Amino acid sequence: MSYQTKDTFKSIFNIQIFINAFIILGFGIQQKETGYFILAIFNLLGLLIYDSSNRKKLVKFNRFIQIIVQTFIIPLVISYLIRSTIYNWNSGLIYIILIYGIVMYIPYSIVLIGEIKTSIMRLLITPLLFIFNGVSSFDIMTMNTNVANNQLIKVLSNSSFLGALTFSTIILTAMLAWGYNLPKINLLTKNNWKLSVLIFIFSTWFIVWNALSNGSNWLNLLTSYNFSANFTLENVLGGLEAGIAEELTFRFTCLTILISIFKRNTFKNYYAVFFSSLMFGLIHLPNVSSGQSLGNTLIQIIFAFALGTFLSALYLYTNNFLLPVIFHSLMDILVFASSNSQIMIGKVTSGDYLFTIVESLIFISIALLLLRKAHSKNELHFYF
Repeated sequence: MSYQTKDTFKSIFNIQIFINAFIILGFGIQQKETGYFILAIFNLLGLLIYDSSNRKKLVKFNRFIQIIVQTFIIPLVISYLIRSTIYNWNSGLIYIILIYGIVMYIPYSIVLIGEIKTSIMRLLITPLLFIFNGVSSFDIMTMNTNVANNQLIKVLSNSSFLGALTFSTIILTAMLAWGYNLPKINLLTKNNWKLSVLIFIFSTWFIVWNALSNGSNWLNLLTSYNFSANFTLENVLGGLEAGIAEELTFRFTCLTILISIFKRNTFKNYYAVFFSSLMFGLIHLPNVSSGQSLGNTLIQIIFAFALGTFLSALYLYTNNFLLPVIFHSLMDILVFASSNSQIMIGKVTSGDYLFTIVESLIFISIALLLLRKAHSKNELHFYF
C-alpha cells in the first residue's frame, strides 16, 4: 500500500475521530452524563498515534489502546446517533447507517492495525478482532435503540451476520496493509481427479450425516437419519457467519501468517495447519459460558481442531478459499436448521468421546494426505 494512500486514510481517520467526538459529546449533553466526556477524550487520543521520535513507546502504547477503544467507539457512535434523534430509524435508512458503520472500519484497519509490524502480534490480534467485531459489533450498534425490536434487525443480531461482514472488512483490509494477498480462489484443476471425487463425496456425506444422523448406537449410527429441518433466515445467516468469519480468521489470516513465520522450514505448511487448527479449537472454549456443558465443549474443541486441519489442508491443496467457506457454511446451516440451537446439548458419554476421537482421526488423516499431495507439487488446484 503506497504512502499516499496511507496518508489519505490517515486524514479520513482523523475526520472520523472528530465526528465521533462530536456525537459522543452531543449524546452526553443530551443524557446529562459527564462520563461521556471521558469517552470522548479516549477517542480524541486517536489523533496522537503517529510516529514520534521522542515518544515512541508512548505512541505504541496509545496505538494499542486505540485498537481496542476504537473497536467499541465506532459501533457505540452509531448507537448514540440512533438514540439521540427523533427520526424513525426503522425505515430503510437504518441499513444505510449500519453499512456506514462497517465502512468506517476501513481507515481504522489501515491506520491502526495495518501498522502492526511483527507476525506474532498480527497472529495474536486476529482472534481478538474476530471476537470483538465478528461477535459483538452489531449488537453494540443497535443496543438500547428503537430499532432493536425490528424483526430483521433481531435476525441480523442473533445470527451475527453483519458482525461477520464487519470483521471481513477489517481483516481483509489489514491483510492488504500488511502486504499479503487476498484469499486465493483458483478454479483450475490439475489434481488427481479420483482423489477430488472422493473428497467431494466424503464432504457431501459428512455435512448431511453430521446434522441429520439420529442413530442411537454404533450399529445404526451411520444409517439412521432424520431429514426434518427448519431453514429459517436466522439459521442460514448464522451458518454463513461462521463460514465466512471463522474461515477468514483461521484458514486465511492465521494460516497465512503462520506459513510466513515458518517460511524457512521444510514443513511450514504442516506447522501452520497444526497451530491454526489448535487456535480454531480453543476459540470454542468460551461456549461453556453460553450454557454448554464442559463435556460437550471438550468434544467440540477436539472436533474443531480436526476439522480445522481438514479445511486448512483443503485450502492449501486446492488454492480455492471458497471450498472451506462453502463446506463450513453448509455444515453449520444444516446443524442449526436441524437442531435450532448453536450450542451442543445432552449428556456426554464415554462412547461420545470415543466416536469423536475416531471421527477426528479420519479428518486428520485426510488432511495429512492432502498436505502431502500439496507438498509434492508447485501448483495444485481442485474444485467441486
